[in-house]
Amino acid sequence: MMAAQCSAFMYESSDETERWAPFKKWGASLGPNSTVITFNYDCAAERAAGGNLGVALQPAASPDGKARLYKLHGSTDWVRVQNGGKGCQLTRQEWGGLNLDHARICIGTPGPGKREVSSYLQPLWDEAMKAIRQAEAIIFVGYRFPPSDSDAREKILDAIQSNESPRLVLHTVLGPDVHAESTSRLKGLLLSRLHGREPMKLYAPNDRNEQDRRSGADGKWYAVLSHPLYSQDFVSATGDPFRVRFPSQLQ
Repeated sequence: MMAAQCSAFMYESSDETERWAPFKKWGASLGPNSTVITFNYDCAAERAAGGNLGVALQPAASPDGKARLYKLHGSTDWVRVQNGGKGCQLTRQEWGGLNLDHARICIGTPGPGKREVSSYLQPLWDEAMKAIRQAEAIIFVGYRFPPSDSDAREKILDAIQSNESPRLVLHTVLGPDVHAESTSRLKGLLLSRLHGREPMKLYAPNDRNEQDRRSGADGKWYAVLSHPLYSQDFVSATGDPFRVRFPSQLQ
């Protein structure tokens, strides 16, 4: 029932409509250095990207030229297949993004069975957290760390705290009101894991001011940027408006 309800909109809409356009633009912009992490069960990201996303089922390299997609709560088109005495293997079905075999479907719905499903997905979690630890920019689009999802919150925040990049920029995109409770809480959670880093002075794309330039500075730096936008606004406005310029890049 959960799988069917989460996927109903996929069957009721055409991705040629205006509503899908911003997300298709986003999908087309993805490259091999991008990683997408989602907790949604539906296949909207794959559909919007038009084949530009390599869906991770096993912790292995995605096809060349594609971004990686980690679906950490499973997917409506995944099933668990017994792999002899080696436990379960995940398989992706190809019949429209929806599997209703309740005994084998792999989605981590809230309730007692969630952690059991999570155990099958652990290799994907490990790879996704590795991507966060290596990222130079992390963007939270529509995700606010629900208070009830403590496992995901701790794992992601731990990965951010262990991030290896000397300069880390975190973006939050939760709607126009950047002072709303959800945005303020998310920003607070992120800042709580950035101790040991110094805040960066950021420059606008066309700023060539030589004052206070800190080119070649040592140490680890951070910035948390809250954008007063809906997700469709942010993903359709890629390019200069969201390209952070660090002092060492202003030559």
